[in-house]
Amino acid sequence: MSNWSKSKSGHRNSSRSSGNQDLTAAACLKIVDLGLWSMIFIGPHLFGGRHMLGRFVILSLCIATAMAWFTRQFFISDPKWNRTWSLSIV
Repeated sequence: MSNWSKSKSGHRNSSRSSGNQDLTAAACLKIVDLGLWSMIFIGPHLFGGRHMLGRFVILSLCIATAMAWFTRQFFISDPKWNRTWSLSIV
């Protein structure tokens, strides 16, 4: 009778709420993709940060993209950080 199921981590969650979490994670991923695309293709059209409007747009896009990525990491069931050779550069 209950909608509760046990996940891999041992926590109980509702199947109804996990569906909402999947939708939220998918929406956040689209926002991240849109933010990255916008920084590459729209940011340079506003003088690429040389003027105050360009700086504001690039900063706003960076913040929105980062917040969407962190929100997605919060809502997905198995968040991962893939370590690659490029991590040593950062």
